[in-house]
Amino acid sequence: MTRKNNFYQAIYQEKARNNELVYKKPDSLIHFLEHDIYKSPFLDMSSKLKILEIGCGAGSVFNQQSNDKYQITAIDISEAAIFHAKKTSAGHINFKVMDITDFQREPGEYDLLFDSHCLHCLTDQTSRVNFFKNASQLLKPGGMLTLEAMVNHSRMTFDDRFTYQDNILIENNKDIRFIPHSRELEEEVLRNGFEICYLRVFETLKIIPDSQRSEALASDPDVMRVMAKRK
Repeated sequence: MTRKNNFYQAIYQEKARNNELVYKKPDSLIHFLEHDIYKSPFLDMSSKLKILEIGCGAGSVFNQQSNDKYQITAIDISEAAIFHAKKTSAGHINFKVMDITDFQREPGEYDLLFDSHCLHCLTDQTSRVNFFKNASQLLKPGGMLTLEAMVNHSRMTFDDRFTYQDNILIENNKDIRFIPHSRELEEEVLRNGFEICYLRVFETLKIIPDSQRSEALASDPDVMRVMAKRK
């Protein structure tokens, strides 16, 4: 297990010990599903699809989908998070403890890979390259990778306990988020063998990088959404 995996394992384990491990659907991801993915002309969401949710945490954004519509697998690196998800989520979702940067499965297995805010938690280059490499291998030809990630902007600021340098947000000497410019993220997706079908940056939608705060600020990172096909 990598150092980064140990970091997130510790967070979930502490929450579990303190009975604070509760899944809250990320509003922005639900918005992404309902307004972009479900209505996309690039993916037939009315058909029976095989879906992999990456970095699901303690639950799944697909929890309300009926059993006979999609075949859903949801993965996370945290054993504590997956244990909670199995206890509290719908039975039609197959939850597994797995790491997308070290993921061994049959190639070409999935129609859709849905990133639940995993990519912007990968701060080292090796992990990010492996993310895209494994995503490409797991998708069927023409399969879709969907991403919602933090991107920086000129008015972005952070509280004093954070440091931001070289696109990396640091808290207590730990790299916690990768927040590039939107153009850099676009180039990264293309460089790793995907064809972008949809890309949008939302200046009015924000992802809160501070776990101690629940209200978004104008200074928080912007939201970038991408739908990209495996070539």
